[in-house]
Amino acid sequence: MYLLQVFLILCFIINNNDHRDKVGYMVCCHKTSDRIGNRRFEVITKNYLNEDIMHVIVSDMHRELIDLAFNALDNEGNNDFTVERTFQSKNPAGERLILSAALLEEEPPVSLITARVAYFQD
Repeated sequence: MYLLQVFLILCFIINNNDHRDKVGYMVCCHKTSDRIGNRRFEVITKNYLNEDIMHVIVSDMHRELIDLAFNALDNEGNNDFTVERTFQSKNPAGERLILSAALLEEEPPVSLITARVAYFQD
């Protein structure tokens, strides 16, 4: 049930047309370096980032979540963190790629990263 809650938090966004955005996802395991996702994640991100850059960004987001969780353990703070990155489209104005990430497990670290396109009025 926790996985579904995190997924909904990361991707339940209503855009200007009052319909849900299409969402891609990727799950990253730090211990095995496995990355498992759906085809939509690749389709959505390829219009904004080449594959190598996308993997660098995903790695950075995953590492940031691990660091936040580690620091929270030291400070006995909240361990429900999200990290977000936004990228402007090369094509239509007002269209942006949003990558959102949350840590699902702290040991071994496993993160969920979602990709969606949002439309903004400039």
